[in-house]
Amino acid sequence: MIPGALQGTESLPDASRPVPAEPIVPPRPNLGPEPWPDPAPGGEWAPVALALLIGLLAAGLGLGFRSRSRRRARRRAGGPGGDRGPSSRQSGSSPEDRRIRRAEVLRDALVNAFGPSWNAKTTEEIGADPALPARLGPEASARAVAILAEADRAKFAGPSAGPPADGGDEDDDDDRGLDGLLSSLAAPPADPGR
Repeated sequence: MIPGALQGTESLPDASRPVPAEPIVPPRPNLGPEPWPDPAPGGEWAPVALALLIGLLAAGLGLGFRSRSRRRARRRAGGPGGDRGPSSRQSGSSPEDRRIRRAEVLRDALVNAFGPSWNAKTTEEIGADPALPARLGPEASARAVAILAEADRAKFAGPSAGPPADGGDEDDDDDRGLDGLLSSLAAPPADPGR
C-alpha cells in the first residue's frame, strides 16, 4: 500500500463512530402537482342543464301520477274513465267479472268507512272484525263477507264449471243488496261517542 494514497480520504467508519448522513436532494426543485386542465368552454352550464333536466323529469312524473289517480277516482265514481258501479253490466262481461267488480266497490266503501287499514285485510279478517257487525248489523255484515268471498272464488278458482248463468235476476238482487250495504256504510255510525 502506498502511504500517501490514503491522505485525501477518510478512514472507514467503525461501529463506535457513525458517519453523519447527508440529506438526499432531488436533482431539480419540486414544482408540486400538475395543474388541473382548463374546463371546457360552456362547462359551467352543465350543472344547470342537469338540474333543469331532473326538474322537468320530476314534473312529468308528477303529472303522470296525478292524471293516473284522477282516472282511478273517475272509475270509482263511475265517471267517463270506466264504469265500476255495481249495476253497470257491460255486454260480454262474465258473472265472475261482475262479482269481482261488486267486491271492489264494497272494499272501497269499507276503506272509506273504517280507514285505510281495511284495504290490507283479507276476507276472513273482515268477517272476524267486530266493527263490521257493529256498524251494519249481523245479517248485512254476513252478506258483505259473502260478496267478498264470492269474488275471491271468482278470482282464484277461475270460471265456474256449471252452465253459463244469465245472471239477470240474481245480479239485480246482488246489486240491490250491495246498494243497501253501500248506503249503510256511507251513513255516519249510529254510536257518535265511538
